[in-house]
Amino acid sequence: MKFLTSLLAVLLVGPLALAAPPKKDDATLHTVLYDYAKWSRGDQPRYVLIPKPIALKEEDFEGRLKATLSALKSAKKSTYGATKVAFKPDSAQTGKVWVYLDEQKRQYHPIVMAEVVYSFTEVGASRVIFPKVAEQGWTRQDVSFPAFQLALDAWEGLPPDGLEGVLLRLPGGGLMTAEGLRAGLKAGEPKLIDALWAILDQGQERSAIAVIAAAKHLKRPELSDKLLPVLRSANPALRQAALEGLDGLDEAKTNAAIRQIMDKDSEAGLRDKAAVLLSRSKDPTFAVAAQFHALRSEDPKTVAEAAKALGESKEKEAKDHLLERLSHPNAEVRAAVIASLIKRKEDAPLLQALRGGDQSAEVKVDIARAFVAGKDAKARRLALTYLVVRGPVADAVAAAEALADEKGRDVLDALGEGLKHPKAEARIAAAEALVRRGDKGGLSALGEADVDNPESGAQIEDALRRLYAKQNLNFVLKSARKEQGVLQRAAVATLGEMVLDQKSGRAKKDTLKALETLAQAKQAEIRAAAARSFESVGDESVREQVYELAKDKEIIVQRAVARALGKLKGDKSVALLLSYIKTQDTQLLANSLRALGDLQDLKGLQPIIDRIGHKEVEVRRAATSALVKMGEVVEKKKPLLALFSERLFESDVEVRLRAIDGLLITQDAKSVQLIAALLQDPSVVIRKAALAGLGKTGEALALDDINAALEDEDVSVRAAAIEAMRVLGKRDGASRLEAYLKKEKDKALRAQAQAARDHLKKQKG
Repeated sequence: MKFLTSLLAVLLVGPLALAAPPKKDDATLHTVLYDYAKWSRGDQPRYVLIPKPIALKEEDFEGRLKATLSALKSAKKSTYGATKVAFKPDSAQTGKVWVYLDEQKRQYHPIVMAEVVYSFTEVGASRVIFPKVAEQGWTRQDVSFPAFQLALDAWEGLPPDGLEGVLLRLPGGGLMTAEGLRAGLKAGEPKLIDALWAILDQGQERSAIAVIAAAKHLKRPELSDKLLPVLRSANPALRQAALEGLDGLDEAKTNAAIRQIMDKDSEAGLRDKAAVLLSRSKDPTFAVAAQFHALRSEDPKTVAEAAKALGESKEKEAKDHLLERLSHPNAEVRAAVIASLIKRKEDAPLLQALRGGDQSAEVKVDIARAFVAGKDAKARRLALTYLVVRGPVADAVAAAEALADEKGRDVLDALGEGLKHPKAEARIAAAEALVRRGDKGGLSALGEADVDNPESGAQIEDALRRLYAKQNLNFVLKSARKEQGVLQRAAVATLGEMVLDQKSGRAKKDTLKALETLAQAKQAEIRAAAARSFESVGDESVREQVYELAKDKEIIVQRAVARALGKLKGDKSVALLLSYIKTQDTQLLANSLRALGDLQDLKGLQPIIDRIGHKEVEVRRAATSALVKMGEVVEKKKPLLALFSERLFESDVEVRLRAIDGLLITQDAKSVQLIAALLQDPSVVIRKAALAGLGKTGEALALDDINAALEDEDVSVRAAAIEAMRVLGKRDGASRLEAYLKKEKDKALRAQAQAARDHLKKQKG
């Protein structure tokens, strides 16, 4: 009786609102399957869901659903095809299941989906997700009863997106397949065209929208005549559909009707839509008015499109309208406005804004970027000088690089201001640009920069020395004697390099004499700068001066002396450095350790090892570098293996890089395994260095590890792997590269790999 009641409910009002819980015996599950069957009560036959009782073996949640789907497929093999069910780990708790429909059975998807949803919910499912079809999933409420009628209304099969494989009812009677309707409309059969417009005249929203889309797709010549009345519809959705259908029909009567929508429609979105359509008209009467209207829209895309269109307009008033939107909050709009003003050759207000107008920094940056990308040399120069000072860091760096090749006081001033940029990267780029220019004027700008800044000070001071090195000796000597502060320090520190560049023996002698005098200056900074120059000279001519400076008590002088001692081999240099490493000053300790490594005196070996695990990273870097140098001269290298392998676990990239160099000198096959472990390092720099190291080992054991790196996601790492394979020099590497070439798509890498392969084929081992 319950079954008959359920059946009656389906037949009279559609799918069941609630499913009865399945009955269970000890090992049997009594439930129902839902099946579409034809049903007629005197009117048009329809397919409706009919529940049919079925007994399944009692199983868990997944088992029940798999059995249910199997039963459904058995009943309708040609309908279900390869439909499959899938689960997630928590499906039994959530009740959600996934059903993958057979793509080859698309015409039956609606039937399958309805039957599956109703049948699955009978045995415990709460929602059924159909990937690529209904990603949100269906419950019983989502099953649309009218969608599964024997025949659908004709509009549901209209091109370009209508249903396929269905039977359609034409207005006024008659049935036709969806494929037949499409073919007839495409051929322009009069009766079918009349039927198309008859659907539109009914004024139903969904069907009318489908007709408009189909008519536009079919490019019907009477389209505008049929759609203009729809623009007067009370339904906004129909007015919008009509506008979309009229898009591109640039006719006087059409434009006039669209103008009415733009000026008077109650919907802001439709007014904007109409303005966009008219803005594309070749008739300036409509186009310009539409563009001005669209500029006032609240939709940024509409404003941007109008601004772009006004770049082609010859109307003088367009300039003022565009300038009103220059400070628009949307970047896309600002870019369109600026581009149009430049295209109209109305740069003056934009240039004025860069020179100090009242526009925001954000707007000025947009203006500057546009001019940098443009062809006007003067405007580009002004834009670059703005960006190097006030632009975001990436723009400031790029501007500095571009200005390095420009001359002029304005450029020099801008780069000087760029040295005060909030970001260190931009400050350093400005300093490098001044060095590239080689202009003496850059010295004053660099001299006024903050060389004490922890992020950029050292780089700026180094740039200052390199710029001095580009000047003539007399100028640098004069600066060393007469300048003050950082300029004098830099000049003094540069003299040593200039000594090496002098061909005249007298010039060298005079420069060294000047340095000897400066090494006795009252200011510790000048004495330290003199020590830096002695380091550059690095020979017997400065030994005594360096030893004399080693007596200095000022830490800044001792730091510079420690560096200089690394160039002067001898017991006294080693003894002085060993006394310095007792310091608590991080920089002095690091400089002293590096110098001990440079001297390669074994008396420094243990002190270096003792400090390789120092708490300060700068000291660990110096000690690791020094140990690499020492490793070149120690007789027993294998004990170093453990020391360098421990450094591979350092957090600091530079320490890990130096450790790779150290492992290469230990002359132990285990180095291959240790270095290979770094091929999993997150740092691209480390992975590339590890590959370079593996290539240098010459060990056949490295072949597999290098080959694995050919799969690295980073292009530069794959390039390093190819080079490592070539350097390793093993003939077997040729076959590895041959296999790699079948997969690699990058042209440059393929060329590199082919050259390496050919090289390895010529090897003997």
